[in-house]
Amino acid sequence: RPGRGPRRRPRRPLPPPAAPRSPVDAGAMFVGATRYRGPHSWAVLSREWYPMVAAMRRLRGYVWHGVYWEPPFTLGTLAFFATRDDLLAFARLPQHRRLMRWITRDRRHGTAGYIRIHVADPAGEAAP
Repeated sequence: RPGRGPRRRPRRPLPPPAAPRSPVDAGAMFVGATRYRGPHSWAVLSREWYPMVAAMRRLRGYVWHGVYWEPPFTLGTLAFFATRDDLLAFARLPQHRRLMRWITRDRRHGTAGYIRIHVADPAGEAAP
């Protein structure tokens, strides 16, 4: 086969899609936000953010996530997981730890932030 390029492996059929999940199905929720210094910090953030989100979406207990913006440079995240343990598995991912070390190393890219974790009561009762 000279001159015809590399051989391609035959494609395998895609597995059937998983049942759709919504935040209503979640047992744990992450809420957090970071105030960045400006557009340059967002550009640097994107190098870590996209691989981290890809890894998060592959986790067994991942349900859904969304990002919100608060002017001028605050980005926040809402993320839902099936259980608290699934949420903590995400927190321990190397991609997430690398991003957290980057933002907390100094004040060069971010100046403030917060994280909150909420867990649903298995009995469905409201907390006092």
